[in-house]
Amino acid sequence: MSALLEVLADRVRGLASSLESLATRTVRCRLAAHLLTRSTLSTSSTLTLGGTQQEVAEELGTVREVLARELAAFRHDGIIETTAPGRYRILDEAELVRIATL
Repeated sequence: MSALLEVLADRVRGLASSLESLATRTVRCRLAAHLLTRSTLSTSSTLTLGGTQQEVAEELGTVREVLARELAAFRHDGIIETTAPGRYRILDEAELVRIATL
């Protein structure tokens, strides 16, 4: 029973953290953090979003159009580049970290 309560408590903490992020951080900040997380999971110099733009937008609490606009802004600002459809390379990790921690 104790193990079950521990798992449930962990899930509640995770949910509370997600809700706080959605309520207090911009889409740009949440996307920057998402890209940094995806880069740590990638075994190559490129990364994917980990789902379709629609799926990632829903995960980040936005709509696909806003996600696409923010990705385009990151590309325009020289923070990321598109290497292939759905694949990205981080060009300025320090700036991405700065944005993610705003």
